[in-house]
Amino acid sequence: MLNVWRDHPDRLIGPYARQRVDLDYILDDLVSRPAPYHFVLPRALVGASSAMAEYGAPELSDLRDYVDTQAAHCDDLLLNLVVADRTQLPPLRVALPPSSVNDYATVCSPLDRTLSSGLADQGSRAQLRTACMQHFLSGPHFSPDVSSPSNAKIAVCSDDGASYSMSRHVSLRRWREMENGTAAALCPELAAQHLPPPQAVPAISLRAELEEYCPAVDRARIEWIDALVDLNVCGAAKDDARDPGLVPSAQHQCGAWCVWDLRQPTRAGWRLHAGDCWERFEEGHAEWCDEWFWQRPRFDLDDSEDS
Repeated sequence: MLNVWRDHPDRLIGPYARQRVDLDYILDDLVSRPAPYHFVLPRALVGASSAMAEYGAPELSDLRDYVDTQAAHCDDLLLNLVVADRTQLPPLRVALPPSSVNDYATVCSPLDRTLSSGLADQGSRAQLRTACMQHFLSGPHFSPDVSSPSNAKIAVCSDDGASYSMSRHVSLRRWREMENGTAAALCPELAAQHLPPPQAVPAISLRAELEEYCPAVDRARIEWIDALVDLNVCGAAKDDARDPGLVPSAQHQCGAWCVWDLRQPTRAGWRLHAGDCWERFEEGHAEWCDEWFWQRPRFDLDDSEDS
């Protein structure tokens, strides 16, 4: 990241990015569609020290006061807007070398996080971040069209981290390979809730298809892939055809035990039921899944296939 920043000293540099659609903040982690993006997150971020001086400018004191009292504590959004407004350049996303970062939110988000805490666990996170962004953009300090890249290039690090190249196309596997943390290590109290599903003869072609999108980087991910390969929708006979929407939707929600049906813009989806089948639901699942609906990728599956 430091090498990338040295070549782009006016920009904020980081691997974790978010986008906005008009004035709505989107929580999709963008690994299935890496561009466009508008913000890089402070989980891992490099920028010039002068950016902090600009963030602390007297004329922005009202916005900093807002950050200190607003529930999302969105100082990172304000920093992104300050730097982009000064430079008229978007942040620069970087694909880090494989196995180079541990990220609790990415690894543990698909699990039941009712036992965990923190800003990233707020069920109203998208709404809070949207309110924060709208507050910033409604005032006199920033233009609503600041930092709006289209078809943006991404800095892709070499495996040893010694160099990088710029690319508009980064595979899902490459994004997933950045992570080296496991659920058992980062959130053991959550990982312990998910026992391995019954063993069965693997369907090699389906497993390979899933691993292309969602590499089996840890035990929790292996168990999740096993469940998709071995288990059918609840109520279906063992030899019945698999629900055609489950796996394509799951490929964009790696590790999620509640999988939202990306073929339709509703709360329809599936959840792993008692470790033996995928339970289909059409109008959300209040007991297990609804509180995580904000994590649903914000795009239509048919559209994503064409993009």
